[in-house]
Amino acid sequence: MRHVGLVTGPAGSDAAVRVVPMANAERSPTFYRFDAAEQLKVWREMDDDGTRSRW
Repeated sequence: MRHVGLVTGPAGSDAAVRVVPMANAERSPTFYRFDAAEQLKVWREMDDDGTRSRW
């Protein structure tokens, strides 16, 4: 199974400061999807600490 997650950093910066591992809700080696509840939790944490996803 592939690992999924996000790399986050300060808004307006190219710096990466945090890796957030997340579960693959599809449990598939060829396709991934974030669990909706886990994704919402991570997005709220990013709002609280002023970071953004660094895809």
